[in-house]
Amino acid sequence: MGAVGAGGRGWAFAFGLPNRRSASLCVDHLGWQSVGRMRPFTFVLNADDAARAERLKAGRLAAMATPWRAWRGNMRRGHLRNVAFDTLTSVALPRFDESVEPLVRQVAADWPWMVERDAAYLNWRFIEAPSGRFRAHGVFDEAGGLQAYVVVQLPGPGEFVGHVVDLVARDPVAWAGAMEAALGHLAKLGASVARAHAIEGSDWAKRLRWAGFARSSAADYKIVIVHALDEGHPLSAVAGDPASWFFTDGDRDDELVH
Repeated sequence: MGAVGAGGRGWAFAFGLPNRRSASLCVDHLGWQSVGRMRPFTFVLNADDAARAERLKAGRLAAMATPWRAWRGNMRRGHLRNVAFDTLTSVALPRFDESVEPLVRQVAADWPWMVERDAAYLNWRFIEAPSGRFRAHGVFDEAGGLQAYVVVQLPGPGEFVGHVVDLVARDPVAWAGAMEAALGHLAKLGASVARAHAIEGSDWAKRLRWAGFARSSAADYKIVIVHALDEGHPLSAVAGDPASWFFTDGDRDDELVH
């Protein structure tokens, strides 16, 4: 759908994450604005050859530091467990049901813009995805109330990188439980590295670093571009500040994250 078609449906703005050549075309000739950058963040799960090869993409020093990154990651995972699992339990979710919706509404109230995440959308986006590579976990309190959910993308055949693609939590304790559930599931199924992408300056980026994810090199980023469709819409101001969005890899239009 083009920007004109989206505007006709009442959308306040459109956004994209193009490569640098496409971004230049969109900004210089098509009326889009460059408003931010999105970077990959990496968590080393195992100090093996696959993890070193992946870290080598960030440079020789990064590859040499793989054992230290794995040790630090293990320490951070211990901290996540200590924060969360005295009172919370992680359970695999075969599907999402309506119990996810009060959680999402509570979290959405704290953000100026967040993609709507009802059960139907989450099942379509992840559980029913043609790749079959997404897995979801819920984090529950002692009374059985859903406090967080997380979705991961499993490594493909011959791959060793898994992704944390979406995470919604009521509070920092539930967030820690969900992230540990994600990292544990990826490690159990053979990932050497976990990855997530975040917009510079965003809360998601800060939380990833707190959990032990390493930021990419300065040259490794995608450009966030927006096209205003309705200048009078209350969300139009939000378009220029993507760090204020609730935005994870699950909000990209890719069927799989790379």
